[in-house]
Amino acid sequence: MVNGRYNPHHWRGFHTRGVLGVIVFLVILAAVCPGFGPRSDNVGIVHRPRPSLMDPLQSPQLITFWTEFEKRLLEAKPDGAPVRPWRAVSFGEEQADPNTAVRLNYIKMDENDIKALSVSHRRMVGSLVQLAPQLPYERGTRGIVMSAGGKYFGVAITSIRMLQRSGSKLPVQVFLDTWDDYDVIGCEHILPSLNARCFVLAEIWSKAQSHVSLEKYQYKVLALVFSSFEDIIFLDADAFPAHDPDYLLDVEPFLSTGLVTWPDFWISTSSHYFYEIAGLDVPPLTMRACSESGIMIYSKRMHADSLLLSVYYNYYGPSHYYPLLSQGAPGEGDKETFLHAALALGKSFYDVRTPVSVMGDWVDGEWYSAGMKQADPAKDWAIQRGNQTSQKQNETAAIAISAINSDGTKSGAGKPPPSRDFARPFFIHNNIVKLNVQHLFEEPTHWANKETGHFIRLWGDADGVINEFGYDVEHVLWDEIVIAACDFEKTVCEKAKTYFQAVFPER
Repeated sequence: MVNGRYNPHHWRGFHTRGVLGVIVFLVILAAVCPGFGPRSDNVGIVHRPRPSLMDPLQSPQLITFWTEFEKRLLEAKPDGAPVRPWRAVSFGEEQADPNTAVRLNYIKMDENDIKALSVSHRRMVGSLVQLAPQLPYERGTRGIVMSAGGKYFGVAITSIRMLQRSGSKLPVQVFLDTWDDYDVIGCEHILPSLNARCFVLAEIWSKAQSHVSLEKYQYKVLALVFSSFEDIIFLDADAFPAHDPDYLLDVEPFLSTGLVTWPDFWISTSSHYFYEIAGLDVPPLTMRACSESGIMIYSKRMHADSLLLSVYYNYYGPSHYYPLLSQGAPGEGDKETFLHAALALGKSFYDVRTPVSVMGDWVDGEWYSAGMKQADPAKDWAIQRGNQTSQKQNETAAIAISAINSDGTKSGAGKPPPSRDFARPFFIHNNIVKLNVQHLFEEPTHWANKETGHFIRLWGDADGVINEFGYDVEHVLWDEIVIAACDFEKTVCEKAKTYFQAVFPER
């Protein structure tokens, strides 16, 4: 690196020697230390680090807590029939005008099923009075939490590099689903150098002799529960801040609410039955857009109970709460469970009102979406507090603009709203083009102009990016991708360097 930029002569020699040195080191260590290295079990060959590296998942307090919580979770199992919409919400219906649309309802429930689910919900909420104060975490700590199981580990490496590049000093806990996801080089050498550590969720299942069976999309909430931090900035593996996020834990809206969420592109598609079951009034569609869970900020001190209720929503999500909260709409899953858990308990939270917008560019006359931009919550809070008289107008405009920007084929998609009533973009969520340093360029249509064959930027011209973020964040991102790719594999390293030098020539 020279003045913060990539220097090909520096990295050509360093990474060849560095990777070979790590491999030789691991071979020698495996030979002299019988407890180190791969071991075989019924799921294949895996590597398990020393037990001391697995803290906090081997904490006796956490194991005791989870054992009791699991008991209450299973006792609250709904007795009614599974919830199934008779049809799914369509993409077009999600983009309706909230001022004229009516709340959709494609679910039929009889009175007995409604009553059974209401009883289950009340039973779980009642258990939280005792359980929430017992949730273990280290008081006064704060950090970043990521879930990066399966194919997302290489994506997380890029995001953590960008997190550090932003200036963040917060430690990072990366949660993997199973030992199959554990990468020795990544977890024991690359991540520690970035102030990050790996934790394997399967560890607590074995220690607690758990009977709970979960799918991968239900693990995110458990990463939040099992993290040792009190204050958490949660990021999906493919999300990162363009600016230093550490200050967000010291300002509003986090200080007074303890939970900050961001919007998705569309209107709410939650069924009125959910609100009836939770004992809530049905909110108007103009109240807020649907929620996006790729970025959240949590205080366990203030929201231990709502966090645990979201575990209940996710555990019984596929059978009951995912359909109730989304009705089969695109993206159905855990996204609505966090905000609605706080809503059900009457807890304070802040849902950012500046709309999400699209990262992307035109390629050969066709729009390609690459990701999402989410706003600075502190600036959004200040704007909303200064514009209370026009708040309803702002909320409606936010949802309408989001709907336009979510459709990449429409002219002007991805452009920021030209209004002082919206905060600057702060987080980037690469939810479409996965910048996985281990598998770059596997979707060639994103990287080159089909007519000329020339490599292209993913997020549009540099001036537009600089205007939004204050600097060329895409250039900086690729600076970090090259370094990360060269930590893993020579072929990908060379491809990344070729792309970088073609698209971001030195100025």
